Amino acid sequence: MPSPAEVAALAEALTAYGKIFEFHSFPDAGHAFLATSRDAYRPAAARAGWERIWAFLRPHLAI
Repeated sequence: MPSPAEVAALAEALTAYGKIFEFHSFPDAGHAFLATSRDAYRPAAARAGWERIWAFLRPHLAI
């Protein structure tokens, strides 16, 4: 997982290039929390994550 400093650096670079982005984190949900077949799967965080993913993609990809 990126550190807060790494997230800030990435946000700065994306902003400098005029990119549209959002960052979200979910407490107690580490790497692979969306993977239903892994011990890391976190159902509540996965549902919230997919909702945010689709909310972001729909207007930007005309889905």
